[in-house]
Amino acid sequence: MKNIGFTLLLAGILWTCTPLDIQRKTRFITKEVTVTSSSILTATGDILDLGDVATDHGHCWGTTPNPTVEDNKISLGMVTNRGLFTSQITNLNPSTTYYVRAYLQVGQQILYGDDISQETPENTPAPITTGISNISKSEATAGGNIKQGNNEISQHGHCWATTPNPTIDNSFTQNGRVNIPGDYTSLLTNLQSGTLYYVRSYALSIGGISYGNQTTFRTPRN
Repeated sequence: MKNIGFTLLLAGILWTCTPLDIQRKTRFITKEVTVTSSSILTATGDILDLGDVATDHGHCWGTTPNPTVEDNKISLGMVTNRGLFTSQITNLNPSTTYYVRAYLQVGQQILYGDDISQETPENTPAPITTGISNISKSEATAGGNIKQGNNEISQHGHCWATTPNPTIDNSFTQNGRVNIPGDYTSLLTNLQSGTLYYVRSYALSIGGISYGNQTTFRTPRN
């Protein structure tokens, strides 16, 4: 009887010392939404803990609070680990307030984080290309006129190339921030003689980059 009692006591002790099976809960947040341009927002979510594998995750958005995946969504697919995830939301309208929130799909259930509102800025006003002067075989002066909208112009100048519609991916000047809107000039350098060039003014702000009208000129051969 003593052996039986000891065995039962030992079994009871072992049972009480068995680790509990604690179920992990899925926890995540919509961390932030930042402005990339007048038509693009960047949304970040953060998965703090993940109980079950999420078969889909991403962000949804709309122009009214508490959007769902039935409105608009960026799907980033399955996720198995904790951590940050980012979505770039494009093709938005300028000067519009959007509501964005992260989502996770676990099984048949879709879970949502809190929504964050963010207004897209206005488009950057397009500058004007006013003309080309002082043309030599290797240099020329380009004129421009810049307008100031509600957003600070952080960079402006001219871009040029030997093909139409040049951008800042081609040759360009950097005249810096605009403190006073109005006329400005840029010195175009390293030109080739006897060559036709296309020139446009540009302006850059948080609303994106805007280009002015295009003009052309040809450098002399001699």
